[in-house]
Amino acid sequence: MNPNKIKALLKRELTDIFRDKKTMCMMVLLPLLLYPLMIVGMTLLLSAITQSQEETTYQVAFADLGQEREQTLTDLLEKDGDTFSYQISAEAFAADKTIEQALKDGDYDAVLSYEETQKDPYRIYYLEAKDDSGIAASALKELLEDYNKQLQKQKVQQLGLDADEILNPIRYEEVNYSSTEQTMGNMLGDIVPMLVIISIMMGAIYPAIDVTAGEKERGTLETLLTLPVTNFELIMSKFLAVSVIACVSAILNIVSMGAAFGFMFSYMMEGMGSVTINYATFLPAILFTLLVMVFFALFVTAVSLCICIFAKSFKEANNYITPMMLVFMFGSLVTMVPNIELTEVTAAIPIVNISLMIVQLFSFSYNYALFGIVLLSNIVYSLLAVLILGKIYNSEAVLFSEGMSSLKLFTPRSEMQKGQIPGIGDVIVLICVELLLIFYVGTAAQLKMGFYGTVVVQLLILVFPLLYLWYLKADFKKVLSLQMPKVLHVLAALLVWIGGFSLMCILAVLLTRVFPESTQSMADTMAEYVKQPFWVLVLVMAVMPAVGEELMFRGFIFGTLKRRWRTLPAMLVTAAIFGIYHMSLSKFFTTALLGFMLVYVVEKTGSIFCSMLMHFCNNLVSVIVMKYSDEASHAVPILTKSSYALSDYLLLIGVACVGIGLGWFLLEKKGRKKQ
Repeated sequence: MNPNKIKALLKRELTDIFRDKKTMCMMVLLPLLLYPLMIVGMTLLLSAITQSQEETTYQVAFADLGQEREQTLTDLLEKDGDTFSYQISAEAFAADKTIEQALKDGDYDAVLSYEETQKDPYRIYYLEAKDDSGIAASALKELLEDYNKQLQKQKVQQLGLDADEILNPIRYEEVNYSSTEQTMGNMLGDIVPMLVIISIMMGAIYPAIDVTAGEKERGTLETLLTLPVTNFELIMSKFLAVSVIACVSAILNIVSMGAAFGFMFSYMMEGMGSVTINYATFLPAILFTLLVMVFFALFVTAVSLCICIFAKSFKEANNYITPMMLVFMFGSLVTMVPNIELTEVTAAIPIVNISLMIVQLFSFSYNYALFGIVLLSNIVYSLLAVLILGKIYNSEAVLFSEGMSSLKLFTPRSEMQKGQIPGIGDVIVLICVELLLIFYVGTAAQLKMGFYGTVVVQLLILVFPLLYLWYLKADFKKVLSLQMPKVLHVLAALLVWIGGFSLMCILAVLLTRVFPESTQSMADTMAEYVKQPFWVLVLVMAVMPAVGEELMFRGFIFGTLKRRWRTLPAMLVTAAIFGIYHMSLSKFFTTALLGFMLVYVVEKTGSIFCSMLMHFCNNLVSVIVMKYSDEASHAVPILTKSSYALSDYLLLIGVACVGIGLGWFLLEKKGRKKQ
C-alpha cells in the first residue's frame, strides 16, 4: 500500500465530493441553518402559543345553576382567579337560544348547567372541534374541582371535625437530589444518540452513493480501475474521503444543534428564576461523544459503501440504502427501552452500543472498560466491513452488475424465458416479503391459534418461494437442487450433522450464560408445545421445517446466490440469513452454524434431500428432548444438561471432530473423483 497514492486519490475524491452541490447542502445548509431554525423556531412558537392562551379571556355561561351555586362559583372565580390555568369570564346564560346554538354561534366558549334529576347533575357543554371551546371546558373542570373541595371541607367542618386532617391525611414533600445538570443530562441522553446517528448517516450516505453508484452512472469507474493503483488503495481513498465528510458533517450537526438546544434551555430557565446550569460539566461527555462519533462514522461509511456498490445509479442506490437507514434509526431508539443498560454484551452490539454509551456519558457515569469495548468493537466492525468491501471491489461481477435488472419479477411473465434462474433482486424481495408475511400473518395466526399458528408460518415459508419460482418460470430442479442423493451422500450428511450437532450443544450451553433471559423465554414458549401429541410435534416442528425451510434457504436463496457470487460468500450469506430468520439473538449463532452445515452438504452433494434429512434429524432430537425430557436425561444425559464439565466438552469436541472429519472426507473424496 503506497501512502502517496492514497493521498493523491483521497484528494481527488474529496475534490469531487465538494463539487457536488447536493452534498454541500446536506453538509452545511442543513446543520447550520435548518436544524437551528427548526429548534429555535419551535421553541418560540410554543412559547407564543402558551402566552396567547394565558392572555386570552374565555367566555363561559352558567345555565340553571340556581342563585346560590352561581354566586358561589362566581366568588371562586374572583377569589382564586390567579390559580387557574386560564382566564375565565362568566355570566348567566341567555335563554333566547339553545345551548348548542349559542356555542355554534360563538356566544360562549363553554356552558355549565345543573340538572338535578340526572345522575351526574353538572354538565359541561362545549365544541371539541374548536380549540377555545376545549380550553374553556378544561377551565370549567378546574372550577368544579375547586367547588367540590370547598363543599367537602364545609361538610366535614359541620360535623365538628378537622377538615384538613380528614381530607388530607397524607402529607408529603418531594426532595430531588439530582442536580440541574443531571436532569438536563438525562433529557439529552434520550435525544442525542438519535441525533448523532442520524447526522453521521446523513453525512456518509450521499458521498458514499456518489463515489460508488455515481461513478458507475458517470462512467468514470472503469477509468479509475485502469490507474496504476491497487484496488485496496482505491478503496481506502474512497473510504477515508467519505469518513472525513461523515465526521465533519456530524460535528457541524452536533455543534449547530448544541447551540440551538443551549438557546432553548436558556430560554426555558429564564422563567425559573435563579436556576443556573454549569455547562462545563458536560465537557467530558461532549469530548467522548465526538471521539465515538469518529469510530462510528468509519463503521457507517464502510457499510454504506458495501451497500451502494451494488447499485448502477444514484436513484437505485437511494432505494438500497433506505433499509439500512431504518435499521440504524431503530437501533438508536434502544435508549427508550426500559432497563437496557451498557453491559459487556450490549457494548459489543453495533449501533446499540453507541446509543447506550452516549446515555451513560450524559448521565455522568464513566465506565472506561465498557467504553473501550464500544470503541474496539466499532473498529473491528469497520475493519470487517472494509475487508468485505475489498472483496467486492475485486469482483467484476459486482462492480459491473446488472443492478435492479436482476429483479426478474419486474419482467412481464409473457416475456420470461422458461428455465431461468432468479436474480439477486428476487432473493431480496423473497426475504422481505417472507419476513412481512411471518411478522403480520404468522404472528396474528400464532396469537389466535396458539401452537397451530406455527403451521401457518411453515406453510408461508413453503408456499411463497414455490409460487415465486412458478411465476418466474424458473427451473425448479436446478434452482432447488432436486436431485436424488446417493447412499454415500446420505451417510456423509448424517456424519456431518452428528458432528455439527455436538458443536451446537457446546455453543448453546455457552450462550445460555450470555443470554439467560432469552433462554428462559424460549423455555416458557416450549412449555406450551409439550402439551401437544408427539406425532403432531414431529409433523409441525420437524417435517414441515425440514421441507419448507430447506426449499427456501438452501433451495431458492442459495440456488440463486451461488450462480451470482462465489461459492463461499454465497454459503456464508445463506447461513447468516437463516440465523437472522429465527429472530433470536441467543439462537442466531447455533442456527447459523446449522445453516452453514446444511448449505455445505447441498453444495457438495448437489441434493437438497440430504439437507432435508439433516434438518429433520436435528429438529426431531429437539422434539424428543422437549417432549420426553426425563427419559432423555436418563438415556443421553448430555442432551439435557444446562452446564458441562470438562469431560463433557472433551466428549462433544471428539464427536464433532470424528463426525465432521469423516463426513468431510467422504464428500471431498467424492468431489475429487468427480473432477
